[in-house]
Amino acid sequence: GRPVTIEFEFFQGGRSIGWFLGTFTPLPAGRHERPRTSFVAIDITAHKRAAEALRESEARLRSVADNLPSGLIYQAERDPDGT
Repeated sequence: GRPVTIEFEFFQGGRSIGWFLGTFTPLPAGRHERPRTSFVAIDITAHKRAAEALRESEARLRSVADNLPSGLIYQAERDPDGT
């Protein structure tokens, strides 16, 4: 009787189309007293890819830090104008 939300990867033709967050919500019975359900899906592919890229970046940095005898790591970023 309550909404259920699931995260799933959708495949078509053996190829991943993307990741989605889907919610199934029960609705009142229709004219024929048959149960009904509403389903809404939100594309979260970009979020999943960004989270995976962050995990990979953190793992690389952790690996560098774990393998230094003792020292500091500096990370610098350059703006598009070169500053």
